[in-house]
Amino acid sequence: MKEIMQYINSDSFLHRMNPLSKIAAVTGIIVLSVFTTDSYVLGLLVLGIFLASLKAGLHQELLRQLKLLVFLSLTLIPVSYTHLTLPTNREV
Repeated sequence: MKEIMQYINSDSFLHRMNPLSKIAAVTGIIVLSVFTTDSYVLGLLVLGIFLASLKAGLHQELLRQLKLLVFLSLTLIPVSYTHLTLPTNREV
């Protein structure tokens, strides 16, 4: 398996886009995902990213990386929750 989140060389519409447009789109996605609490908006973001990768022909690589992302998410959420709910005067 390739490393996660690495550049994939292709000739799709995503690769031909203006770099400034791509930076603006990614910045918008990051801001929207950080500041929203609505699960429907987050679901639409995930669906939009998947549809864009599908149209660009990158969906197979995205699905290969999804296994690792799900594993990391499922292990980091309990660790973060435990860390955030620990009393401040106790050490682990």
